[in-house]
Amino acid sequence: VELHRPMTDHWAFGVAYTFTHATQVDPFTSSVAASGFNAMPYINPNDNIAYRSNYAIPNKIVVNATREFEFFKKKHSHTLITAQFVTENGFPYSFVFKGDGSGAGITGETLFYIPTGPSDPKVEWLSATEETNFFNYMATNSQLSKWAGKIAPRNSALAPWQETLNLHLEQEIPVWRDYRITLFADCYNFSNLINKHSGIVDNFNGAFVTQTVAGTGFDVKNNKYIYTFNPGTLGVPTIYSDLSRWQVQIGARLDF
Repeated sequence: VELHRPMTDHWAFGVAYTFTHATQVDPFTSSVAASGFNAMPYINPNDNIAYRSNYAIPNKIVVNATREFEFFKKKHSHTLITAQFVTENGFPYSFVFKGDGSGAGITGETLFYIPTGPSDPKVEWLSATEETNFFNYMATNSQLSKWAGKIAPRNSALAPWQETLNLHLEQEIPVWRDYRITLFADCYNFSNLINKHSGIVDNFNGAFVTQTVAGTGFDVKNNKYIYTFNPGTLGVPTIYSDLSRWQVQIGARLDF
């Protein structure tokens, strides 16, 4: 959906909203078959289930404003400055066990079962302290706690909303008759240029977009998971440096 007001009285405005729903069985995170198969969060690695796509951003809003100036009072010598603000959901990611949670020999890819509470009959804890710490953490994470009593599906969580401010500047230079050269410069993630803490994009575990939560063993006798939870099992966000830095491009074109 988009609303656009064309240039009137030296001002133009636009606002657009995009909703995306896309699913896929295999996210194709590698060009090699073995690592592509191993780097796919699963319940059973042979399942043929379509989950939310790694590349689907559910909500995106773009707002832009353009101001036209006539500093030189000549035909084909307009100056345009455009500011564009983009806000969108962060990338999807999955909650997984630390280590091999399924016995398939693949580490860090088994989708995580979220206990209902301390009395969940499917789970034992290595220590009462780790159990308490886990449920304290779970209470602060609504994307995790809403799946209590279930295995969280692949890409069930979304990284924090991202905000990006971009600037575009262009200047027309008359050449001959209706021929003119337009010089332009674009600054992507302009806010990061003036504040290094702004415009940061982060998620878990780089390209594989998984957050490890707890480690697990298995009590064969009682048919239960044995959970461990500590700073070593809980994944922390990774900053995407290539998406988080400001960038500038300049160019020229001939218009006629």
